[in-house]
Amino acid sequence: GLELRMNNTDTASTPMGLQEVYRGASAIVYRNNNALDRAFLVPNVQVIPKTDSALKFMRSPAFNPRSVAVVDRPIGTTLPTSILVNSTRVKVKEPDRTIIHTTTNRPALLVLSDVYAHGWKAWVDDKPAPIVIANVAFRGVVVPAGEHDVRFEFDPDTLFTGLYISTTLFVLLLIYGIGYVV
Repeated sequence: GLELRMNNTDTASTPMGLQEVYRGASAIVYRNNNALDRAFLVPNVQVIPKTDSALKFMRSPAFNPRSVAVVDRPIGTTLPTSILVNSTRVKVKEPDRTIIHTTTNRPALLVLSDVYAHGWKAWVDDKPAPIVIANVAFRGVVVPAGEHDVRFEFDPDTLFTGLYISTTLFVLLLIYGIGYVV
């Protein structure tokens, strides 16, 4: 992430974790080198179902989001304790669809730092995969060892149910209206 500061004072010190990338006459731009990627794999999870308890755990100085994700429910598998070697690359980023390519030496949890909402569905190599809420607000999916494409799509069932009901009622009203006129 980038931070923009107006250059109205001479700041000799750089804020912790930030690297100056531009200094102009009226502004200084910093890069946050500690920012997490949009999608990243973590080797461990901590199940904490209650939001207040999860936030308290995450505020702890010992919490490191690069090594553990707080999830709202069990992920359905036990992650191994071996060292995690991995990479992620966002292949497609659209408002209602994201595809991430992952490579990992062992199972891990993929955290997508986009906000979780009901209606998001996930697939790992075109096989449906459950989504957990990770770090209180994000989407998480278990990824097996190897190379995989993880696809997230927004497909809210309630939207299509409402559309179906509205269309049906409109057709019925149209038929009723035509019958009334004739």
